[in-house]
Amino acid sequence: MADFFKIIGYIADVIGVVSLPWAIIELFILKSRVKSTQKSMNELLLIKEYQTLSKLSSIISRIQEEISTILLQHGKKGVKQSALFNQCQLITNELNKCITDTPPKHEELTNQFIGCKEEIQEYISSSDRNHLKDAQAYIYSCIKIIKGIDSQAIKDESERIANN
Repeated sequence: MADFFKIIGYIADVIGVVSLPWAIIELFILKSRVKSTQKSMNELLLIKEYQTLSKLSSIISRIQEEISTILLQHGKKGVKQSALFNQCQLITNELNKCITDTPPKHEELTNQFIGCKEEIQEYISSSDRNHLKDAQAYIYSCIKIIKGIDSQAIKDESERIANN
């Protein structure tokens, strides 16, 4: 009986020696799969960020056109001030969406949206056309920032492709 347990012990030792390298190989395979998954997730997040910035860019263009239209209509005969204020309120709602949708790492862009929103709200409360001009300046800054982000993203993507 003692020989039986001795043989079982030798078999267990052999299995342990064989299974250890196998387990190490499996760990390396798992590690490479995790890294691959992380890389894929980072690419998905990057694509989502680009989509968000693209959406923001189209909203900004529309807001810029609307502010220009309001500036042209301000003070014209037959144009009701309340209609202009309603348009401004719609722009403010769009700016709220932009503020919440902007990725956190683009704080400068968020600050420009907030500044634009504040200027439009000042216009609504005071009817001073200069506030709309200031809001328009904030929008132009937003456009400039997004163009800078886009060009940096293209540069980063080309470097990433070159490194792969």
